[in-house]
Amino acid sequence: MSEPISLRGHTISPGRKPLILAEYTRKPARDGSGNLAVATPQNYSDMIDAHAMSGVEGVVFHIYDAGSMTVPGATLITPAGASLDLHQIYQGVETPWNWDVVTQKSLADRAHDKGMAVIVMAECKRGLAMASAIGADALKMHANALNDWDLLKSAAALGKPLFLLTAMATKQDIQDALAVIPDTTPVILMYGAPGLPSIESHTYLDTIADMRSAFGRAVGFADHTPGFDASLGAIGAEAQVVEKLATIDAMPNGMALSFADIEALVQQTAAGMTIHYGEPGVQYPGDNAAVANTFAPRILAAQSDIRDGEPLTLGFNLRTIRGPRDINGMPTVSAKHDLGGQTAQRDMPANTILVQQDLRP
Repeated sequence: MSEPISLRGHTISPGRKPLILAEYTRKPARDGSGNLAVATPQNYSDMIDAHAMSGVEGVVFHIYDAGSMTVPGATLITPAGASLDLHQIYQGVETPWNWDVVTQKSLADRAHDKGMAVIVMAECKRGLAMASAIGADALKMHANALNDWDLLKSAAALGKPLFLLTAMATKQDIQDALAVIPDTTPVILMYGAPGLPSIESHTYLDTIADMRSAFGRAVGFADHTPGFDASLGAIGAEAQVVEKLATIDAMPNGMALSFADIEALVQQTAAGMTIHYGEPGVQYPGDNAAVANTFAPRILAAQSDIRDGEPLTLGFNLRTIRGPRDINGMPTVSAKHDLGGQTAQRDMPANTILVQQDLRP
């Protein structure tokens, strides 16, 4: 059984009321035309105040941009055959990455002053450094970072609790990720059904108990379904943390909660209300191939221009990105085999996705 984990005076432990976290989205409010607009520091400040009054125990900031996530031209082919331009999708993102550190820290301090923990999801080492600079209490690692062992090690080295999202992971993926994280690092595994929004027929809340038994770690639920019925179902399955997307104005698909909705979730959680939700049985999201293939894996790309014959080193001239499944890119776990001993087979400009043929035999 996992040891109790403390976040700003809030304890994650079996038998205690689950923590409710508000995950801040990139488009939390509507503009004058009624369209969802990108986030501003004022949006975040207003949300922090409202969520503190609602009884939310923690907020989750995303710190990334398109360049930290992927490379121009990276596409993803969905099971339906549609092509998505990943870089274009993330170019429209406005997150605290785009704000100066003073602004970021002022928002984190505001949340801290109101008794809430601050969790930061970072997609690269610069994002981890920014999270540390603003005083984040914990780090959240996206599901596709579970096979980026270099990034996981860097996150663990900061000495903060890690929330590991598992919404595209197999059981083996989770086991492999935990093997590279020191036993002394507090870890909260966050089960979540795949898809945005997730749907009930892909939600197997019995997996929460299986994760707890298999890995001996705290287990929570990242809810990307419409409304919050799934959150109440997860609480009935003894999730120790519930994370729910939160906005000022409700999103059209109902995936994110307005102020009134998240207050209702907090109140019903405090009252011990639970419901049955989802499918019976255990299914790790990565075992559903048709759904898992809609996600972009983490692969290796050139961080800078690389010359033919140049030694390849992760963190120097290589970096990890979310990349397309329609290219045979090298998974980031390849970096566990010391790439410092291998050299480039050809000249590669920055942002080139690395494939096996790019390594000199």
